[in-house]
Amino acid sequence: MTKKEQIIQTAEDLFLHFGFKRLTISEICDKSGISRKTFYSYFGSKDDLVQQIVEAFMENAFNLFENILNDNTLTFAEKLEKSILMKYDMGKKWSFAFFSDLLSDEKISVYYHSLTGRSASMVRQMLESAQKNEEIDPDLNIDYIIWLLKKQSEHLNDKELLRFFTDIEDMIRQMTRVFVYGISTPPKA
Repeated sequence: MTKKEQIIQTAEDLFLHFGFKRLTISEICDKSGISRKTFYSYFGSKDDLVQQIVEAFMENAFNLFENILNDNTLTFAEKLEKSILMKYDMGKKWSFAFFSDLLSDEKISVYYHSLTGRSASMVRQMLESAQKNEEIDPDLNIDYIIWLLKKQSEHLNDKELLRFFTDIEDMIRQMTRVFVYGISTPPKA
């Protein structure tokens, strides 16, 4: 691992756990085992490092999401389930401090919201395609479906909900099943 990669990895771990506002370059250098001079040979400032890490992290997540949605071997229900699991897994990595710092930093927040907008557009396309392919009811309002998906995602960490399931994957699988098929028996594969 190069020194730059070492700095990035250490800083990413620290940022995800503690957020990035309260951490100093000295703390990052100490944990990375490098000098401030070495740090500045790769990054102009802590903000430059934060920007690189957040953009790489979010681009990677967006690409994973895009791959799921573009996978023609998956049904609509499978795409939905994999997307929700991916979102949950990412959310587990982010501390409240990191997410709060992310949204309070104007430059990064703009980038985050632009990716969120791109992914919302892709979800809309997935739903329109599912309606066209008769995987979901063509008479349903897509904006309402998107709203339901957002509301459902807001409850992924709800302790009361979690107690009904053996693990997160089981919960997401069942949430997806109810969302896609209602409470009726899903069709046999």
